Amino acid sequence: MKGECVCGKVSYEVIENIFNLCQCHCSICQKQTGSSSQTGFFCQSENFSWLSGQDLISNFKKNQATVLAFAKIVALQFLIFFAPAINTGFQLAHLKA
Repeated sequence: MKGECVCGKVSYEVIENIFNLCQCHCSICQKQTGSSSQTGFFCQSENFSWLSGQDLISNFKKNQATVLAFAKIVALQFLIFFAPAINTGFQLAHLKA
């Protein structure tokens, strides 16, 4: 599966099936969507790779176990990295059909 930011300059690939489909209700997801939640999924970190635009990503350490990745161009949350680098989380809306 491939996904990209709304700007199209940042893209990634996941080489496994989606697991742990979830609804996140954190304040960041609520602010970003204007709704009560955002749909996301997770993959094993080793099955994730950048295709383009990694230099356009800025990270925000939310807490000891969570780093949020934002695309600098549009300032939208893009990915979620969980320490110790076991899983990577994604917003379902960024997947390409």
